[in-house]
Amino acid sequence: MIFCNNYIKQFFGITIVLLLFSKCEKSVKRWTIDTGSPLTILAPKFETNYEAIEWYYANRPLNSKTTLNTSFESARFTPDYPGDYDIIAELYDNKNQLIHFKIFKYHAIGLKYLQNDKMNEIVESIQIAISDSFYIDTLISSSHLKMINEDININTYSFIDSIQDEVEEKIILIEPQFTIQVFSLPDKQQAKAKTDLLSQFGYESYILPFNHPKFNSTWYRVRVGKFQDFFNADSIAKLLEQELNISTWIDKIN
Repeated sequence: MIFCNNYIKQFFGITIVLLLFSKCEKSVKRWTIDTGSPLTILAPKFETNYEAIEWYYANRPLNSKTTLNTSFESARFTPDYPGDYDIIAELYDNKNQLIHFKIFKYHAIGLKYLQNDKMNEIVESIQIAISDSFYIDTLISSSHLKMINEDININTYSFIDSIQDEVEEKIILIEPQFTIQVFSLPDKQQAKAKTDLLSQFGYESYILPFNHPKFNSTWYRVRVGKFQDFFNADSIAKLLEQELNISTWIDKIN
């Protein structure tokens, strides 16, 4: 009978504690925190001194692996998964009897937070990926550079060819158009003697053979200079006439 009474008392005592816990839990505000952000919880205050404190999780996300780092004054944890975290602090007297408890309720939001070992593994894999990506980018850049160089070379060659064509065209356009006709002689030796005479006066001359239509034979023209501009040719021709006392005319170079 005594055993039965003690059992009934214990049963009702536990029931009362559970009811108080349930009532306390419903009245506690749930605070919003971020995953990956460490949180320190201070030990609850009580009117009488207590000898020991015990911290533990009453609830946390299913896949959570985070641990509680506890001391007499506080507990510290880092939420690693989004969801609800309920942490209980129990105070005990010198007879190891529970004299007070408090529940701390948090709701973690954000992405899944990884512990250091897993984080290091991922960081290492990311670094390898970045290294591989850098190598690939280097190859791509080298390939692009090669293509650019080839393109530059092609464009350079095209540019040079284009410039060369333009220069040749300019050369054609600026080729001498006029010359000074000084002598026209039937004998090549006579023509050669005239070039020597002109050379003594400082004029470069040349001999141009042609078929004389009137005599139907080869004659030799002695000419001075090749000029791009008619006025330049005319000014030199006047000097020749004054110095050698001869007649000249400006002829178009065929």
